[in-house]
Amino acid sequence: YILFLDADDILEATFLSSRVEFLSSNPAYGICGTDILTIDYKSLIMTATKRMQAPDDNMLNQTLLYQQPYESVPSNLLIRRQILIDHSIFFEERLSSTADKYFLCCLAKFTECKNIKGGRLLYRILEGSMSHSITSKLLSDNIKYFSLLKKNNIIPGKIYNVVAKKNYYMMAGLALRLKDYRNAIIFFLKYGLTRFKLLNRSFAF
Repeated sequence: YILFLDADDILEATFLSSRVEFLSSNPAYGICGTDILTIDYKSLIMTATKRMQAPDDNMLNQTLLYQQPYESVPSNLLIRRQILIDHSIFFEERLSSTADKYFLCCLAKFTECKNIKGGRLLYRILEGSMSHSITSKLLSDNIKYFSLLKKNNIIPGKIYNVVAKKNYYMMAGLALRLKDYRNAIIFFLKYGLTRFKLLNRSFAF
């Protein structure tokens, strides 16, 4: 098995044993995880945060569509080592804040994840973390992420327009907050066109 653990996260006592027990007994699954508890810089549990858990039986859609409460946190997951070896799955070095999502999308082509009961991940949230900072690098990273999804045909056709709409809207919002008006206009136009396609498809039925 492989576990990717961030330096500032903490594992509950039965984190590994519960995951190994599940994967040993359920060969159809290549990944498993649990609910996630968030902690602050003092390692105190944060009670006012949203619920977070491992993907559960539909990891690709849950990750691509940003479905809550499913979160792409590799530190929460135990993964069968052989799957990574057989399919040459690595973290994409051209990505930063979106690397975790892309990694899970690549894994989802070959196996499935289960959210189980057991030792949880204590996931540390810091105000200055990469995912909380609105920067031009964050916008560029999301553009690369969506481009790689399209290039490598990872998005299922039946949800492609929904995924595209969500990503265009998010990228337009990031660009607007950065006062990058050129990209804001481009992505708002792409969002509008994709939304129009979805509306036409719904009327067709």
